[in-house]
Amino acid sequence: MPGIRKRNRPNGLPHSRFLAFLLAFVAASGLAALAAPAWSAALMTGFDLAALLFLLLAVLLMRGADPGGIERAAARNAAGKGLLLAISAAVLAAVLAAVATELGRVETGGDAAMPLVTLALSWIFGNTVYALEYAHIYYERRDGALRHGLAFPGDQPPDYLDFVYFAYTVGIAGQVSDVAATDRGIRRILTGQALVSYAFNIFVLAITVNAAAAML
Repeated sequence: MPGIRKRNRPNGLPHSRFLAFLLAFVAASGLAALAAPAWSAALMTGFDLAALLFLLLAVLLMRGADPGGIERAAARNAAGKGLLLAISAAVLAAVLAAVATELGRVETGGDAAMPLVTLALSWIFGNTVYALEYAHIYYERRDGALRHGLAFPGDQPPDYLDFVYFAYTVGIAGQVSDVAATDRGIRRILTGQALVSYAFNIFVLAITVNAAAAML
């Protein structure tokens, strides 16, 4: 129609790293369920192994990548961004439910070790997913030009670690620091990450209070 510019929005499955995470999560959880005494323990085991695989693949992707390499990765990973974030949120919600269940059964300090490891891995995993998404959105091309959408201080083009800094700052503080979001789509993703971060912090506070009360 005249006056309406048609956007090219890639659809499809998320990228191979995330698919590897999902397959590992399902397979490891299924195998752990054969030996684990409870569904929550099996789910945590599956997530821990899958998250470690995802983080290893993310480190290999980030290592030594220049802006040209990030742009090529953005082109390969253009599909399924919304689906990826939605599935990540669903997986993390299930894993946190498992953590809460296991912590409710804790009788000794050693019993709390695995839930706490899973809690830490879930925080690192979630923020790393967002870091990669911000990087690939920034370097994706629209109408022949890079999308950008984030204004970093300085003149150097941002690398993956700049996006890790940005995503983890939002994950810790629930807000941006010295990087401005100039793209509406990125601002919406930022709002989602800030809400997820807030919910995660409330969850950690709640289970800490419950654990302290149980020890009294």
